[in-house]
Amino acid sequence: MHITTSEHAVISQQKKDKVTIQYRELQMMNGSDQTRIALAILDCSTSIPRWRYLHETLVA
Repeated sequence: MHITTSEHAVISQQKKDKVTIQYRELQMMNGSDQTRIALAILDCSTSIPRWRYLHETLVA
């Protein structure tokens, strides 16, 4: 079983049609948990936002 949750999302920057979001992600798979800190840049120039960049860092 694979479960992913995201929490503590913060919009860290918003310029024109670009939004930068930071969040913490918890992935649980077959009894093993991993936490990551993520940074994403979204393009909101159309009615459907598009991912332009994603960086995830594993929290040890």
